[in-house]
Amino acid sequence: MNYLLGLMPHSFALILSDVQIKDSQIETYDLLGEIIAAMPSSGKELKGVGNDFFVVFNDNKIETYNAFCKKIASLPASDKVVVRVANDYFSVKRIWRIKRYDRSCNILKIDQ
Repeated sequence: MNYLLGLMPHSFALILSDVQIKDSQIETYDLLGEIIAAMPSSGKELKGVGNDFFVVFNDNKIETYNAFCKKIASLPASDKVVVRVANDYFSVKRIWRIKRYDRSCNILKIDQ
């Protein structure tokens, strides 16, 4: 078993180091480069990775998932394009305006 500073594996791994699509699976990786979880990638387009979540486009929705590939939230993607995923938020462009959302798909107060 892997231990780091006396912690069980993945108890410290909420910070994602990478998310990759491999063999029709979306795989999440911890800071040690080990797989945390995987889920089918069918119909999903990976848009980016934040500190502890990632964003996919799926069936005309923008969806967020945690490091364990559990869906956090979603929002309709009509006329929206994910332009950036970073830290604790992601940015979406609709026509000419860019809004930032948190991992729960709530608009950040600064953009309201």
